[in-house]
Order: sequence, then C-alpha cells, then structure tokens
Amino acid sequence: MNRKSVARILDEFRRILLFTLGGIISAAGFSLFQVPYNIAAGGVSGIAILINHFAPAWPVSTLYLLMNIPLFVVGYIFLGRWRFLFSTAWVVLLFTFVSGWLNTNLPTLLAQYPITDNMLLSAIYAGLVGGIGGGLVYWGGATLGGTAIVGRVIQLKTGFSLSQIYLFVDGAIVVAAGLVFGWETALYALLTLLLSGIATDYVLEGPSRTRTATIITTQPEPIIKSLMQELDRG
Repeated sequence: MNRKSVARILDEFRRILLFTLGGIISAAGFSLFQVPYNIAAGGVSGIAILINHFAPAWPVSTLYLLMNIPLFVVGYIFLGRWRFLFSTAWVVLLFTFVSGWLNTNLPTLLAQYPITDNMLLSAIYAGLVGGIGGGLVYWGGATLGGTAIVGRVIQLKTGFSLSQIYLFVDGAIVVAAGLVFGWETALYALLTLLLSGIATDYVLEGPSRTRTATIITTQPEPIIKSLMQELDRG
C-alpha cells in the first residue's frame, strides 16, 4: 500500500469520525435542551417537535427519520452525490437512534430532567451544543439531512443563496412554533437558531475574524491608493 492510499484512508477515517461525533453531539443537545421545552428551532427536527405536540404517540426521533426518507429520494434525484447522501444517511440514522434512546431513558437516568428549569439556559445551550455538533458534521462533509437537502435543491433550481433559503424555511418553522407553543417559545427558538449558526461557523472557520477579498479591476492604482491610505491595508 503506497503513501497516497494510506493518506486517503486516514482522510476518510477522519471524515467519518467528524460527522459521527457531530451527529452524537447534535442528538444530545436536541434531547437535553430542545425536546423538553418544545424549542422548535427550524429544520426537520423542529417540524418533528410540532407534529409530536399534536400526535404524542409518534416519537420525535421517529418523525425526524420518516420525514428525511423522501428528502433522500429528492436529494438522490437532484444532487446525485452518492458519497454525500450515504454520509448524510448515516448521520440521520445516528441522530435518530441516539435522540430516541436519550428521549426515552434520560428521565430515568438523570436525577433531574430537564437538567435545568430555566428555558433561556436551555435555548442557549441547545444552540451552542447543536451548532458545535452541526459544525463537525459539515466539517466531515455530511449534513443532518432535512432542510439542508431541500435548501441545496432549491439553490440549484432557483439560484437563491442558501442563507436566504434557510431564513425563509427555518423562519416559517419558528413562526409555526409561535402559533402552536406561544410567541415566547418562538423567541427562544429563534435564539437557539441564531446561536447554532454562530457556533457552527466557529467550528468551521475558527475564532479568526480575518477575511480575504479578491478585487478584479482594470484600474488597480486608485484602489491600491485607497486601501493603503484609508484602510491602512495593502
């Protein structure tokens, strides 16, 4: 086995480790902090919380899995990336199993469940823990399924940016949560959604605020002068 093959195997192992760990962390954050307080912070998991409110016989984890199955079909038809779909399918199955097990067993395993009576703390930690888990999943080249697949397909078909698509889709779910659980709960869900995005970006990009911009122009001299004199860059 040559060096290139070993490097490829190690890279694949690192990728699998990242999205597996990310899926477990995301599921733990979801079960510990979102489910107890019905914090439907967007995505298929948020829809599952909403449906479970009206059909409590259906576990949230089962609803999450069932709603992802047709989305995998859509992803296969329009995206057609087997490696991506297999990785995402593994993460979705892992998230389903871990969150289902935790939702069932945490009330008996923990002396206090939910672990905090403060809904604000739950919203904050749901966003931070879920965002860290999601960041690891994305870093490994997979997703948590759901609206990530939908967003990618809509982007390809319409040209809208993913951030715009997620804003509309997740925003609609948060509004629905407000109608079902009350607007205060919706505000907590919105906080979770925002913190999740921040935590995910931190995992993927690190603490640095440095950004690089490439400027293409036929008049470089005036731009160079402005950058050096006004922004002290160059």
